[in-house]
Amino acid sequence: MSKLLLTCVAILFVSLSWSQKEISLKRKYFGKYKGIVSSYTYKEANKLIEVSETTIYVDLFKEEIRIKIGANEMTGSYVVMFEANDYYLVDAKMEGSIVTERIIVYKKGKRIGRDGIYPQPVSELMRYARK
Repeated sequence: MSKLLLTCVAILFVSLSWSQKEISLKRKYFGKYKGIVSSYTYKEANKLIEVSETTIYVDLFKEEIRIKIGANEMTGSYVVMFEANDYYLVDAKMEGSIVTERIIVYKKGKRIGRDGIYPQPVSELMRYARK
């Protein structure tokens, strides 16, 4: 009886692992995107700090992603977490950072969205060059 139970559990495990396929971005979504991070304020040590708006660049390639905000440039890898009818949800792990970046790659309009790391606001970027 225990062998039958172990066999059933093994078959269930194998079938579940086969049912999950890796989602990847199509080549047409790769490229260079540019947008603006709007100005924002945040509180640090009982005083308000105002950050002015700045340009953001996101370069999306087959196996890597680069993000440049002002003078800061980061490189990392990404995983497509979810595919919806209108967009892909991408989770980017940047080198030297414990926080992941969330990128929404829209299927229409040659644009992406970046979910800003708190307190940064959400930014919309448009493709300006193609790889």
